[in-house]
Amino acid sequence: MRPRLFRYAKDNAIAFLALFVALGGTGAYAANTVFSSDIVDGEVKSVDIGNNEIGSADVKDNSINTFDVHSFLGVDVVDDTLTGADVNESSLDGLDAIDGYDASCDPEAEAFLDCDASATVTLGRPMNVLVTAMTHFAGLATSPPDGGHCRLERNEAAVSNEHLIGGNLDDTGLPAQAGMQVTDVEALGAGTYTFEVSCNEVAGDIEFRDVRVSVVELAMD
Repeated sequence: MRPRLFRYAKDNAIAFLALFVALGGTGAYAANTVFSSDIVDGEVKSVDIGNNEIGSADVKDNSINTFDVHSFLGVDVVDDTLTGADVNESSLDGLDAIDGYDASCDPEAEAFLDCDASATVTLGRPMNVLVTAMTHFAGLATSPPDGGHCRLERNEAAVSNEHLIGGNLDDTGLPAQAGMQVTDVEALGAGTYTFEVSCNEVAGDIEFRDVRVSVVELAMD
């Protein structure tokens, strides 16, 4: 009887040992527990991760580089979280003046003539813009005075007072020249705006030269 009982215990011990090894050698663990050592390196794919499941806490700080990002839009950034160190200033249109230039603008009447100097800016949100218009004139009439007006326009509507420009022949008999500049800061809503300079002639023969208009985007207060 005793030898038979011994053989029974021995046989079952071998069976329990085989089951122990089959379960991992150290005992079974819950099926929903996965450790890094259970995953073959490089085998977790995009389809294995649920949409919107990766959060900031899952990403090591300062570990994402430009080559890790395929598409990055404004909606992916929390408003007002980027600082100066995060922005390449030269990539911002608003920090480089948007210029329009006309070498010569020669109106022949009191009706305003649009000079070929304009600058167009498209704003995605309300912003302040700094607008600067400048030119200088030449009085060409042999019998002065020469005179005219220039004004700044936004989307074909005047936004500045007319600035009278006039001159006389100097002592050498050469045409008189002088300059003007208009600077304006405007608070604008989202949209597209075109700024331009238009001029007229009210006396003599006046020509406006090197007409330039510049627009610079500014942050709202």
